[in-house]
Amino acid sequence: MIMNSCEHRPEGVLALQQNITRILEIDPSRRSAAEHSLIIGLLKQRNSLRDRICRNWPSHQFQNLCKRLRISRVKAFRKICEVDTRGTTAFLVLRGGVRLLSKVNSLSDSKYMYSFFFFVKFFI
Repeated sequence: MIMNSCEHRPEGVLALQQNITRILEIDPSRRSAAEHSLIIGLLKQRNSLRDRICRNWPSHQFQNLCKRLRISRVKAFRKICEVDTRGTTAFLVLRGGVRLLSKVNSLSDSKYMYSFFFFVKFFI
C-alpha cells in the first residue's frame, strides 16, 4: 500500500517510517488490525529485538508484545521512573542517553548516586 504510492525507494522508505511512527504514537487499544499487522510484519524481519531479546519466545508472545508497543519521546533530564519502585513498563532505548540512579546505603543516611550512564545510537 505504501510502496504503491511512491515511485522511488527513498520516498517509500520515508513514507513507511512516517506511517510506523504515526501508528506507534496511537494508543495500542485504538489501533486497527491492519496497523497491528504492519508493526508485527515489520518486527518479524531480522532485527536485534527479535534475534537477541525475544529469540526463544513463541510467536504468539512476540505478537502480543508487538501489539502493545508504543513510541515515546522523552525530553532531556526527564525522570521516567522512580528509584526502588516496581514498574509496569519496559523501555527500549532507540537513540539517546540514559542515566540510571541507584540508592547507596550509608550509615548516616540514604543518598542517590549515579550508577552508570550509557549512550545509544540505535537499537533495532
